Amino acid sequence: MHCIPSTQHLQIDLTGKHAKIVGADPRPSLQEQADAMQPKTLGLVLVTAASKAEAEAIAQHLVTHHLAACVSLQPIHSIYSWQDTLHHDDEWQLVIKTDLGLFADIEAAVRAIHSYDVPEIVGIPFTVGSQDYLTWVASQTQAP
Repeated sequence: MHCIPSTQHLQIDLTGKHAKIVGADPRPSLQEQADAMQPKTLGLVLVTAASKAEAEAIAQHLVTHHLAACVSLQPIHSIYSWQDTLHHDDEWQLVIKTDLGLFADIEAAVRAIHSYDVPEIVGIPFTVGSQDYLTWVASQTQAP
């Protein structure tokens, strides 16, 4: 791990007898430059929801807050065991295209909206993809 000092650049006026700070330098800090150089880990986050309305609410929140570039919604039928009972339920699968570096923010947003006690929220990194598409996904996602 590299340690980069987080220093803010300041503009200093040295024309008078005493130096004075006249404002912050608009250049990004060393930490901001380092953060910008870090490659994004793009991938999918899968979430199931109980209803189409819940799935759409989650999807809209993620896209409007730039936590996802795109969310595809699909009706599915799930068979699973919950609290020692076998369930057969119609659900909605969200396929979230995103920067997996935002996973914690995505998880928090999903949990805030979701009706399940233990919602499915799993990330899968892309191993290959169309460069144009990956560039678009990266450009649409950013930390809040």
